[in-house]
This record gives sequence, C-alpha cells and structure tokens, in this order.
Amino acid sequence: MPHSCAAWKCSNRFTVETRSHGITFHRFPKDKGLRKQWELATRRKGFSASPSSMLCSEHFRPEDFDRTGQSVRIRYGAVPSSSVLHKLRLRHIAELKTAVTEGQKKKLCKAVRFKGF
Repeated sequence: MPHSCAAWKCSNRFTVETRSHGITFHRFPKDKGLRKQWELATRRKGFSASPSSMLCSEHFRPEDFDRTGQSVRIRYGAVPSSSVLHKLRLRHIAELKTAVTEGQKKKLCKAVRFKGF
C-alpha cells in the first residue's frame, strides 16, 4: 500500500525515488499530546491521524533528526516546523498564481479569436 505525506499540499509519496532524494517518512507519535501537535501542524482541518499516517522529513528542521544509527529517526518531542509549512504554502500560492496566469492567457486568446483579430 503506497503512503503519502499527511501534510496539506505535500505531494511526497513513500517511493524509491523520494528515498533516493533523502526524504524519509515518519509515523505520528503515540503520545496523545505530541500526536495532537503533529495533527495541527498538518494544517488540515479536522485531521485525525490513523495508525498508518506519516509525515515526510521535509516538514522538520535538521536538528529534529537522530542520525546516529542505521535509520533516521525523529527525536522525541520534535514537532513539524511551521516555517517549513510556510514555505510549502508559498510554493502552493506560486503554483496557483501560475495556474491563474495561464488561465487568463487562454481566456485572452479566446477573446481575441472571437473579435476577429
């Protein structure tokens, strides 16, 4: 079963390609208080993590990781960074602006065609 990052507008999926780019995936903590903080950090209204829900490493600061062993782990108490989520929101806004601009170009081309130019 393929897994995706639970964060709003994050398109990272648990694949060989993301793994080769150094992106790791981490399950939500079992501690209820910490789990709630992670759920809020996803920026998804009413989101409740399932046992298989995960966040990718792009939502954490470098100091949130424990890389001393063979596997990459999130340090206990680490919460996804709002600054990282802000960068993702800015990327999404840029994508929307591009889509709107392209849509406006198409409308303009149609309008010009109908006016006989």
